[in-house]
Amino acid sequence: GSIIAICVVLFIAWLAFIWWQSGAFQVCFGPLVFSLDRISIGIEKGLKCVKDPVDCLFKPFYDWSEPTVVEKKEEETSVKVDFSDTRKVFFEGKDIVIKAAIVVKNPIRPSYGLEPRCFLDDEEMELGETPRISGGFIEFRKSDIEQRASIICEKKGGIQLDGEEDIKTLNFELRLIKSIVTRTEWNVYTLHEDVLKRTENPFEDIAEPNLKGRKVLSRMKFNSPLKLVIGSDDDQPFSEGRWPFSAVLRKRDSPGKLLEIKSLTLEVPLSGPVVIAQPCEFKSFDRNTYSLGSDKLDDATEILNKKVVPIDIHCTLSVGRLDSEKQVPERSVIQAEVEFDFESVFTIPITIFSGVEREELE
Repeated sequence: GSIIAICVVLFIAWLAFIWWQSGAFQVCFGPLVFSLDRISIGIEKGLKCVKDPVDCLFKPFYDWSEPTVVEKKEEETSVKVDFSDTRKVFFEGKDIVIKAAIVVKNPIRPSYGLEPRCFLDDEEMELGETPRISGGFIEFRKSDIEQRASIICEKKGGIQLDGEEDIKTLNFELRLIKSIVTRTEWNVYTLHEDVLKRTENPFEDIAEPNLKGRKVLSRMKFNSPLKLVIGSDDDQPFSEGRWPFSAVLRKRDSPGKLLEIKSLTLEVPLSGPVVIAQPCEFKSFDRNTYSLGSDKLDDATEILNKKVVPIDIHCTLSVGRLDSEKQVPERSVIQAEVEFDFESVFTIPITIFSGVEREELE
């Protein structure tokens, strides 16, 4: 009896693991919404994984979730900090003044604003006024050339050490609050079902750099603290019908904090066979643009800051009537954009010497 019970428990544990690996739990009980549509999709994925566990274990559910990137840059607007002229040694009880340069290359936006804040072991320092800082913000104009702006952070009266301390090392943090826009494109190919049945390799005459097998990966314009991916578990090209797909948000391991997701939109061509069908977690505000509601944006912000999990937003593509005379797949481009505020953190250590150490150095 006990052996049977152990076998039953192990079998249930194995099923639960397979179901999790398939992505079924994530779909059924995703962080943004709970619906019968999600449950049916989740059950379907779980059963598929149970039937073929080997393929499921070595081919994860989000096998399309790493997009290609057009430009190998961190963001469309490059932001760096130059600490090369920063003084890193101070004496106790004396004012601490730390200088740094913010280096920005802004080839895209008419104007790009940053809000710098200074911290010493999590205690905020005073930000000095300079000609480039107005109301706590720095504006950088559009330019293909790097622009530099100095900042001065000050802590009057410095740091007092404990009686037995001669030397203490603290972390100085420069935090930059900035608005980031991440853009992604996903090529969707369609072909009439009769033509598709007769074609062994429908992509044979198509130069599609984002092809993986017969899945088409999405492509981010630039790297970003948030990855924005669009994809489907189904092979392309799609024939007439309704095809499930997902938009996935995932936080990269970037030093800093996601403050607020302001918007997440999908845009499909005004003309063509591909449209976004309801029900869908995105809401349509015009003929070809779909946006995520503010309540779900707030939930996504909170979840991404607390958990290392993707935000998986489910939707459905509807492919309309296709021309059976066309022998080559037709391409439609779905574009996605997420705008968010992010606080980047740049850290250096500084050292405080006691008065005794100062006398010895002098």
